[in-house]
Amino acid sequence: MGKTLLMTIVFLSFFGQIQSQNSSYWNEVKLGKSELLARKNKARNTGKYFTLDAVVLKQKLNNLSGKSVKVTPAEVGIPNLKGGLDMYLVTENSNLDPVLQAKYPDIRSYVGQGKTDKNARVHFSLSALGLQTVVFRADNQMEFVEMYDNQNSTYVVFDSNIDSAARQGYLCTTPDTKVVSQKTSITGKSTASNKSYKTLRLALSCNGEYAAHFGGTVALALAGMNASLTRINAIFERDFAAHMNLIANNDQLIYLNAATDPFSNGDVGTKNEVWNTEVQNMLSTRIGNGAYDVGHVFCKTGGGGNAGCIGCVCTDDDVTNLTDLNKGSGYTSPESETAAPSGDVFDFDFAAHEFGHQFGANHTFSYEFEGSGVQVEPGSGCTTMGYAGVTNWDVQPHNMRNFTYVSIKQVQENLATKTCPVSVTTTNSAPVVDAGADFTIPKGTAFVLTGTATDADATDVLTYSWEQNDVSTAATIGDLSRTLDTKLVGPTFRIQEPSSSPVRYMPQLASVILGQLTTPTNWESVSNVARDLNFAFTARDNHATEGQTNSDLMKVSVVTTAGPFVVTSQNTSAITYTGGTTQTITWDVNNTATLDGSANVTILLSTDGGKTFTTTVAASVPNNGTASVVIPNIASTTCRLMIKPIANIYYAVNATDFAITTSLATVKFGLESFGIYPAFNDGNFTISFSSDEDSDVKVLVNDALGKKIYANTYKKNATNFNQPIQVKNVQSGIYFVTVENGSKKEVKRIIVK
Repeated sequence: MGKTLLMTIVFLSFFGQIQSQNSSYWNEVKLGKSELLARKNKARNTGKYFTLDAVVLKQKLNNLSGKSVKVTPAEVGIPNLKGGLDMYLVTENSNLDPVLQAKYPDIRSYVGQGKTDKNARVHFSLSALGLQTVVFRADNQMEFVEMYDNQNSTYVVFDSNIDSAARQGYLCTTPDTKVVSQKTSITGKSTASNKSYKTLRLALSCNGEYAAHFGGTVALALAGMNASLTRINAIFERDFAAHMNLIANNDQLIYLNAATDPFSNGDVGTKNEVWNTEVQNMLSTRIGNGAYDVGHVFCKTGGGGNAGCIGCVCTDDDVTNLTDLNKGSGYTSPESETAAPSGDVFDFDFAAHEFGHQFGANHTFSYEFEGSGVQVEPGSGCTTMGYAGVTNWDVQPHNMRNFTYVSIKQVQENLATKTCPVSVTTTNSAPVVDAGADFTIPKGTAFVLTGTATDADATDVLTYSWEQNDVSTAATIGDLSRTLDTKLVGPTFRIQEPSSSPVRYMPQLASVILGQLTTPTNWESVSNVARDLNFAFTARDNHATEGQTNSDLMKVSVVTTAGPFVVTSQNTSAITYTGGTTQTITWDVNNTATLDGSANVTILLSTDGGKTFTTTVAASVPNNGTASVVIPNIASTTCRLMIKPIANIYYAVNATDFAITTSLATVKFGLESFGIYPAFNDGNFTISFSSDEDSDVKVLVNDALGKKIYANTYKKNATNFNQPIQVKNVQSGIYFVTVENGSKKEVKRIIVK
């Protein structure tokens, strides 16, 4: 006993030391009113607040720096929105050429795979400017940690639900007519990177105002660039398997004096492609074409961004032509002179968008027509190449931090034609995906898409996206870019965040439960006109640095000769049924039984208000508009019914909740001399009855929650039926045995000892 106690004390002491070592550099704090007003990032006024002992954190990371071979990851804690710490296994992921990194050893970038939450991934930078992070989680908003105050003493943790004011005024003026690569066919399949990881050399300049914002020194301006690039590379690595490194002499491109830098003021530079030509000509003169693969300038004098050209990475500049725009002509500036050229909005909504253009991606919004062949998002769009938050047709206040299928395809196909990136074959495999078969569905009816994916790399955590892949036209701009049920072309469903589930309800199941099948403000709508809806199913493996994606396509054809498919019963309030009783369910068939896979339907029950439908009420009944079913013996006040065809993807739910109360009574439908014995048993019992029906006998056993634990069908060769039943591995409790013989049925309770 004493030895065991001693070992326990030693273990707990050691465990406590480890926990202390992992968390002692972070401390959550409460801020007073004056401290809240002193925030550095004006878009942030809510979150969790922490202080950081950067010296201790740097000590934990020291062994990772400057290593050319794989090292043991450091275990690092990062604050989360709940006020706690999540642990990550962290390695270095430098954004600097080795020569530049050696010159500025205190400017670092890292990546970590979640240990507390294995579905999480963190990218963070560390320098004299402090720490800045982005955390990706499946099924959750991204989380950020940034410096909160101007004294560099407090950090704030927040998610990507930001005020739309943070984007107002920003405008990308990249002309979509200047496309270097050929227009992408959105109907072809593409595997991201094909196990290739590409590194491009980035020449990143800045104007004097940008440098002054970070402290007016080359090292601090470079630290600001590295912080932004850490986040940009995070999504480029995940979606494109591409990484940008600042060139060895990038510090020579940093200008500290606004009066002498080679860039015009913002009111001039953002007009007529002035900044584009100025940065292109400066790079050609100062470092030459051979020194870089993609060039850009960060400014802080307002005006937005412009990539100069689309897909022009690696395209050398004609030094004799002072007005042409090639690989070094991109710029990004915040929406106004008072806004910061840093933070999540600048990094993702602005800079990543412009770099996306340079890598080969066009705009994906549809509120304006550009003729690029990839405008597949309704309204403003909401992915990285969209315009969320700055139009009159905003899908949401800000862009999501991911690229669409068409953008990934554009960039991958563009990079495949280039010779300048350094390509390394990775051992990380791309997911194998299947979007499933094409389907024909009735008009005005919700449906659900289900894909499948596998990955040879067991540690990869897959996330999935279902995206409508229909291109808008010049006739579907402005108000007509909304998701309308009468829309003949273009998208009728918005893009959602990548999910851990390969299933997507169209519209969202929560909207269908509310009866909202065609609500433009939700940016999702069923179709009431005959048309094809094309979809792309994309799986991301979320590898920490060398991300691989893969996609598959499928089509849903809407016909007006069938539908809508609608549940017509259980649509009034205050309905209560007793479990085990028989009730009638009705629905409008509306010619849907003629569609493939629709001759029979399944009826499912939800007991959580329509969030999930896990109980089968009827596995297969004719799609004739009516069915008598036995109500499961599950107590709930928030029940819903779903009816869907056996082998098709559309469905309907009843309009309002109803209640079920439990009962232990036996339900009879005419089986004579029916008996189950013994009633108290160990899972072995005998069913006997008399019946003149010649049909097979179906036996189903459900537990008290309605879960099926046994099902079988037996031949009936005589009037009297006597069949031993053995239910294996059954636990003690109450069970319900359903016996069907043609039109006759019995439901009876048994108790397993």
